[in-house]
Amino acid sequence: MYYTIEPKFDGLSVELIYKKGRLDQAITRGDGRVGEDITTNVKTIKNIPQKLKHPIDIAVRGEIMMPKSVWKELNKEREEDGEIPFANTRNATSGSIKLLDSKEVAKRKLACFVYDVLQYSDETINLESL
Repeated sequence: MYYTIEPKFDGLSVELIYKKGRLDQAITRGDGRVGEDITTNVKTIKNIPQKLKHPIDIAVRGEIMMPKSVWKELNKEREEDGEIPFANTRNATSGSIKLLDSKEVAKRKLACFVYDVLQYSDETINLESL
């Protein structure tokens, strides 16, 4: 029997869809059937590649998250501005990724941990090169 152990990140689930190696769409899980298109804001996340090394079609699942240090600083700013602080990093991440201003999203220093390949078009490519 084999086990796979992965860290549990508390953020927002996302599906990243690459077509011919380029990030084409980023979608939230939504209600399990229909998700929200968050592509524009996801493109501000520095550790999500806009272009892969190989021109493949692939869909991966990941978790977008906000580092605790960023969350604490954001909450400090919100309190100083008379706003209600975010209860946790998950709420802060979800609220941040849905902002209308992508420049503001970029300031939130979100990150993504990809943990699953949902589908891909070329089994000969070594997926570790993502």
